[in-house]
Amino acid sequence: MSQANVDFSLKETSPNIGGGRVSGSEKLTSSFDLVEQLHFLYVKMVRARDLPGTSCNPFVEVKIDRIQAVTVEVTVRNKDTVNDDVIGRLGFDITDIPSRVPPDSPLAPQWYSLEDKDGRKGERGELMLAIWMGTQADEVFPDAWHSDEATVSGESIANTRSKVYISPRLWYLRVNIIQAQDLVPINRNRNPEVYVKAMLGNMVLRSRFSPDKSINPKWNEDLMFVVAEPFDDPLMLTVVDKLGNNKEDILGRLHLRVCLDGGYHVLDESIYYSSDFRATSKSLWPPTIGVLVGVRNLECNWFAANEAKDGRGTTDAYCVAKYGPKWVRTRTIIDSFAPKWNEQYTWEVYDPYTVITIGVFDNCHLQGGSNTGGSEDPRIGKVRIRLSTLNADRIYTHSYPLKVLQPNGVKKMGEIQLAVRFTCSSTWNLFQSYTQPLFPQMHYLLPLSLYQVESLRHQATHTLWLRLCRAEPPLRREIVEYMLDVCFNFFSSVSYMEHPKYRKRPRHPPHMDTKLFLIDSVHSDELDEEFDTFPSSKNGEVLKKRYDRLRSIAGRLMTIIGDLATQAERFNSMLSWRDPRATPMFLAFCLFASIAFYFIPGCLFALGVGFFAMRHPRFRISIPSLPQNFFRRLPARTDSMI
Repeated sequence: MSQANVDFSLKETSPNIGGGRVSGSEKLTSSFDLVEQLHFLYVKMVRARDLPGTSCNPFVEVKIDRIQAVTVEVTVRNKDTVNDDVIGRLGFDITDIPSRVPPDSPLAPQWYSLEDKDGRKGERGELMLAIWMGTQADEVFPDAWHSDEATVSGESIANTRSKVYISPRLWYLRVNIIQAQDLVPINRNRNPEVYVKAMLGNMVLRSRFSPDKSINPKWNEDLMFVVAEPFDDPLMLTVVDKLGNNKEDILGRLHLRVCLDGGYHVLDESIYYSSDFRATSKSLWPPTIGVLVGVRNLECNWFAANEAKDGRGTTDAYCVAKYGPKWVRTRTIIDSFAPKWNEQYTWEVYDPYTVITIGVFDNCHLQGGSNTGGSEDPRIGKVRIRLSTLNADRIYTHSYPLKVLQPNGVKKMGEIQLAVRFTCSSTWNLFQSYTQPLFPQMHYLLPLSLYQVESLRHQATHTLWLRLCRAEPPLRREIVEYMLDVCFNFFSSVSYMEHPKYRKRPRHPPHMDTKLFLIDSVHSDELDEEFDTFPSSKNGEVLKKRYDRLRSIAGRLMTIIGDLATQAERFNSMLSWRDPRATPMFLAFCLFASIAFYFIPGCLFALGVGFFAMRHPRFRISIPSLPQNFFRRLPARTDSMI
């Protein structure tokens, strides 16, 4: 299909949810009310007894006639024989199988006498099993072995099942290096060039070289790590003296402070698409404002099949959704270009200015063996939905295009149908959240630098995938990085506006400040570039490094331009009612402001604003003001970026 003629638009759908009795504005209350109810035949095998023969390796085979669907045949076979000889069999009429709907208690397994090929009972042993008709709401559905997975080897069956994962709670570990004392260098005739190396797990950070080239060097520098509960990895600190090229010596003792900063939110996602802004410490969490119910009635209508995987022109698709610390993975639909999951999940919502991310992947770990150990699950596409653009208690049913950015352009890989509903549990908390800062107060009182934000985010991503890949089935590295937008090209940072520090105001006339010029931190390559001729007299490798540095600067400039465009888009979204709650709040504010201006003279208002803006710095705070918090939460078109 030519990509020039591909439809990338969003389409509204009308799925058969709630038995076809529900419109988009109605409320549903059952546990699986946003998905089409599918009926499944469940057979639970428990154990067997009194099987004939002294040695046998039994297994159970279940067959159902898909054409007539009249009977279910359960056969016990012996795997130790050449042709897997039949030990005994059972037969059940479909009409006699009981139905079960949760929250009914599970059916009790019963003993059934096996029949031989002539229908005689009593000589082939007994089999204990339970059989019933149910839906995807049954609690055994996620762990059941589905009939469409018969081609999957036993050791890989776990990779097909649906699971819910909870991210470990992440903390910032702040190591404040104060000073070292009584160092004993190897060569006492030279001043040691000392730095501190900190290692936590497989993360290694190092301080700058101490400006005090003595045996009692000082740093007063912070090194920050991302750590996850439970805290298993030890923190190792060493004082290193750089002797020369590739020569170092470990010496001395160290004074430091170590603390866990629970007042920060550990950034593991891009700020533009974050699903959580809460602080690590539970005591600082805001109250819940609602529930994101069952986001999903999932169905993929079509997948691009330009290349056959493993010689098969098909797809083994599954979905992964992330919101806050909760990840969910659907079961894998085998050999299908039109998979239907019909699974539903819920998340607690603490902030409307958050995004839920849903990704679709092709499972490459179903055949077992060592040949798939290093393979990655190809990405099929991703969908983001910002909660602040949703009306409360309304069901949104749409078909979203799945797009992937490739070297030859954007390619449509298929479409995915979703049903989404945001249920508000506290209207007061919902509207109050629009006046609160986006991040916890520590991000404004003691802000992190841009370098720290990026470094800590990569540490958090690394820590998460190390934990999630140990689950069964695992969420592998390529999945976690794709869902967290690790390859997002724009620099993400928290914008801070610091007020002038009254106690640190300059008390001397202006002069040439080397600290302001950053002359102490200039690298030798930058000085070499500064004094280079034009055209350059350097070779290709040096020019390549300079080009990479120029690309980094250009990326930052594009970020600034994008931020300016985002502010204009937020203002436009307020005029176009993109957020169904923010615009009414702004109109109500304008109404009360117009009434206030009617009674308050303009000059008196201007005088009050002037005195407030020029108030003494000791009465100013670093927390963003209410208008800043409100404007920052308005949606922008960054949500639509690939």
